[in-house]
Amino acid sequence: LIAVIVLGVLAFAPLTSFSLDDKKEVSSAGSPKNLILNVEADVCEVEIAFSDGSGQAVSVDLDLEGQRGFLAEDPSVELVVDHVLADDDLTVDVLLDMPTGPTVRYDDPYMLITVQAGMKVTVNAITDVGDVNMDVPTSARLDGVSLYAKVGAVHVNLEQGVEVLGNMEL
Repeated sequence: LIAVIVLGVLAFAPLTSFSLDDKKEVSSAGSPKNLILNVEADVCEVEIAFSDGSGQAVSVDLDLEGQRGFLAEDPSVELVVDHVLADDDLTVDVLLDMPTGPTVRYDDPYMLITVQAGMKVTVNAITDVGDVNMDVPTSARLDGVSLYAKVGAVHVNLEQGVEVLGNMEL
Protein backbone atom coordinates (compact mmCIF):
# COMPACT_ATOMS: atom_id res chain seq x y z
CA LEU A 1 0.00 0.00 0.00
CA ILE A 2 2.85 2.37 0.83
CA ALA A 3 4.53 1.60 -2.50
CA VAL A 4 1.30 2.43 -4.36
CA ILE A 5 0.99 5.73 -2.51
CA VAL A 6 4.63 6.63 -3.21
CA LEU A 7 4.26 5.75 -6.91
CA GLY A 8 1.04 7.78 -7.11
CA VAL A 9 2.69 10.82 -5.57
CA LEU A 10 5.74 10.52 -7.84
CA ALA A 11 3.56 10.11 -10.93
CA PHE A 12 1.54 13.27 -10.37
CA ALA A 13 3.76 15.53 -8.24
CA PRO A 14 5.14 18.45 -10.28
CA LEU A 15 8.70 17.20 -10.85
CA THR A 16 9.20 17.28 -14.66
CA SER A 17 10.22 20.65 -16.15
CA PHE A 18 8.55 22.38 -19.07
CA SER A 19 8.86 25.82 -20.67
CA LEU A 20 7.02 28.02 -23.14
CA ASP A 21 8.19 31.07 -25.07
CA ASP A 22 5.50 32.63 -27.26
CA LYS A 23 5.41 35.98 -29.07
CA LYS A 24 2.48 37.54 -30.88
CA GLU A 25 2.25 40.90 -32.63
CA VAL A 26 -0.46 43.23 -33.87
CA SER A 27 0.44 45.34 -36.88
CA SER A 28 0.09 49.10 -36.91
CA ALA A 29 -1.30 48.95 -40.46
CA GLY A 30 -4.12 51.43 -40.92
CA SER A 31 -2.32 53.92 -38.65
CA PRO A 32 -4.77 53.86 -35.72
CA LYS A 33 -4.80 56.91 -33.45
CA ASN A 34 -6.36 55.22 -30.42
CA LEU A 35 -5.53 51.92 -28.74
CA ILE A 36 -7.78 50.05 -26.33
CA LEU A 37 -5.73 47.30 -24.68
CA ASN A 38 -7.59 44.66 -22.65
CA VAL A 39 -5.48 42.08 -20.79
CA GLU A 40 -6.64 39.12 -18.70
CA ALA A 41 -4.13 36.65 -17.26
CA ASP A 42 -4.55 33.72 -14.89
CA VAL A 43 -1.18 33.21 -13.19
CA CYS A 44 1.36 35.65 -14.56
CA GLU A 45 3.29 38.85 -13.94
CA VAL A 46 2.21 41.34 -16.60
CA GLU A 47 4.40 44.27 -17.62
CA ILE A 48 3.13 46.96 -19.96
CA ALA A 49 5.83 49.07 -21.61
CA PHE A 50 5.80 51.75 -24.28
CA SER A 51 8.07 51.99 -27.33
CA ASP A 52 8.84 55.18 -29.22
CA GLY A 53 10.10 53.28 -32.26
CA SER A 54 8.04 52.44 -35.28
CA GLY A 55 6.94 48.88 -35.80
CA GLN A 56 4.11 46.85 -34.39
CA ALA A 57 1.22 48.56 -32.58
CA VAL A 58 1.32 45.90 -29.85
CA SER A 59 3.77 43.10 -29.15
CA VAL A 60 3.08 40.35 -26.58
CA ASP A 61 5.96 38.20 -25.35
CA LEU A 62 5.20 35.34 -22.92
CA ASP A 63 7.94 33.45 -21.07
CA LEU A 64 7.17 30.77 -18.55
CA GLU A 65 8.72 27.74 -16.97
CA GLY A 66 7.33 25.23 -14.55
CA GLN A 67 7.01 21.65 -13.47
CA ARG A 68 4.37 19.06 -14.22
CA GLY A 69 3.64 15.58 -12.97
CA PHE A 70 5.74 12.76 -14.44
CA LEU A 71 2.68 11.11 -16.01
CA ALA A 72 0.89 14.38 -16.81
CA GLU A 73 1.27 16.12 -20.17
CA ASP A 74 2.61 19.66 -20.53
CA PRO A 75 -0.20 22.04 -19.52
CA SER A 76 -2.19 23.51 -22.39
CA VAL A 77 -1.28 27.17 -21.86
CA GLU A 78 -3.25 29.31 -24.31
CA LEU A 79 -2.18 32.83 -25.26
CA VAL A 80 -4.77 34.54 -27.45
CA VAL A 81 -4.23 37.97 -28.98
CA ASP A 82 -7.21 39.27 -30.97
CA HIS A 83 -7.60 42.69 -32.51
CA VAL A 84 -10.20 44.80 -34.30
CA LEU A 85 -9.51 48.00 -36.24
CA ALA A 86 -12.52 50.32 -36.61
CA ASP A 87 -11.82 53.77 -38.04
CA ASP A 88 -9.10 55.27 -35.82
CA ASP A 89 -9.61 52.78 -32.96
CA LEU A 90 -7.56 49.63 -32.53
CA THR A 91 -8.86 47.24 -29.86
CA VAL A 92 -6.46 44.51 -28.75
CA ASP A 93 -7.61 41.71 -26.43
CA VAL A 94 -4.91 39.61 -24.74
CA LEU A 95 -6.05 36.49 -22.89
CA LEU A 96 -3.74 34.08 -21.08
CA ASP A 97 -5.45 30.89 -19.96
CA MET A 98 -3.34 28.55 -17.83
CA PRO A 99 -4.52 25.32 -16.22
CA THR A 100 -3.75 25.03 -12.52
CA GLY A 101 -3.94 22.16 -10.10
CA PRO A 102 -1.85 19.77 -8.04
CA THR A 103 0.02 18.33 -11.05
CA VAL A 104 1.37 21.66 -12.35
CA ARG A 105 3.47 24.45 -10.87
CA TYR A 106 4.58 27.65 -12.63
CA ASP A 107 7.87 29.39 -11.82
CA ASP A 108 7.66 33.16 -12.33
CA PRO A 109 5.56 33.33 -15.53
CA TYR A 110 6.13 36.70 -17.22
CA MET A 111 4.32 38.53 -20.02
CA LEU A 112 5.75 41.71 -21.57
CA ILE A 113 3.30 43.78 -23.59
CA THR A 114 4.94 46.55 -25.60
CA VAL A 115 2.73 49.33 -26.95
CA GLN A 116 3.64 51.89 -29.59
CA ALA A 117 3.64 55.24 -27.76
CA GLY A 118 2.31 57.35 -30.63
CA MET A 119 -1.34 56.44 -29.95
CA LYS A 120 -3.77 57.57 -27.27
CA VAL A 121 -3.96 54.48 -25.07
CA THR A 122 -6.64 52.98 -22.82
CA VAL A 123 -5.44 50.05 -20.68
CA ASN A 124 -7.57 47.51 -18.81
CA ALA A 125 -5.53 44.71 -17.19
CA ILE A 126 -6.52 42.01 -14.70
CA THR A 127 -4.45 39.17 -13.23
CA ASP A 128 -5.80 36.41 -11.01
CA VAL A 129 -2.35 35.78 -9.49
CA GLY A 130 0.58 38.02 -10.33
CA ASP A 131 1.71 41.63 -10.40
CA VAL A 132 0.75 44.23 -12.98
CA ASN A 133 3.53 46.72 -13.81
CA MET A 134 3.36 49.71 -16.15
CA ASP A 135 6.11 52.21 -16.98
CA VAL A 136 4.82 55.20 -18.92
CA PRO A 137 7.29 57.51 -20.71
CA THR A 138 6.78 61.22 -21.30
CA SER A 139 5.75 60.62 -24.92
CA ALA A 140 2.67 58.54 -23.94
CA ARG A 141 -0.94 59.73 -23.81
CA LEU A 142 -3.27 57.76 -21.54
CA ASP A 143 -7.01 57.99 -22.13
CA GLY A 144 -7.87 55.75 -19.18
CA VAL A 145 -6.22 53.07 -17.05
CA SER A 146 -7.68 50.25 -14.97
CA LEU A 147 -5.14 47.84 -13.47
CA TYR A 148 -6.22 45.08 -11.05
CA ALA A 149 -4.37 42.19 -9.43
CA LYS A 150 -6.59 39.81 -7.45
CA VAL A 151 -3.52 38.32 -5.73
CA GLY A 152 -0.46 40.46 -6.38
CA ALA A 153 0.50 44.10 -6.61
CA VAL A 154 0.02 46.96 -9.05
CA HIS A 155 2.98 49.24 -9.85
CA VAL A 156 2.75 52.30 -12.12
CA ASN A 157 5.56 54.69 -12.97
CA LEU A 158 4.48 57.87 -14.77
CA GLU A 159 7.34 60.01 -16.01
CA GLN A 160 6.92 63.74 -15.68
CA GLY A 161 4.92 65.15 -18.59
CA VAL A 162 2.75 62.09 -19.29
CA GLU A 163 -0.64 63.23 -20.57
CA VAL A 164 -3.43 61.56 -18.57
CA LEU A 165 -6.80 62.32 -20.19
CA GLY A 166 -9.06 59.88 -18.33
CA ASN A 167 -9.47 58.13 -15.01
CA MET A 168 -6.84 55.89 -13.43
CA GLU A 169 -8.08 52.95 -11.32
CA LEU A 170 -5.39 50.96 -9.55
